[in-house]
Amino acid sequence: LNKAYREFVEVQRTREDLRKWGRERGIDTQRVYEISQLRRQFKELLEDGGVIEKNTGESTRERRIRAGERKRLTEMKNDARFQVKRRKILKKETHFDSIMDAEESELNAIS
Repeated sequence: LNKAYREFVEVQRTREDLRKWGRERGIDTQRVYEISQLRRQFKELLEDGGVIEKNTGESTRERRIRAGERKRLTEMKNDARFQVKRRKILKKETHFDSIMDAEESELNAIS
């Protein structure tokens, strides 16, 4: 049961199809969702009672900023994946680091 709950949380986190996941395993996803809500409520009661420490998570603003950064990073990765790759040609008497620096400056000039 514990393993199934952890799988449920992972599937929910990756935004996969929960209904399909539940059908494949013969699990009623609504009941597992209710279990997760009860778990959250129980944790809040323990925090309010001082039994466990409250998790000082990020504010909404910080989460939005981080989500925006992740989105931009994903977009940059996708753009880089679809760029035309040029063959690198080494020149005599040229150090590899200077070639890489030149390419970086070209990319920065384009962006």
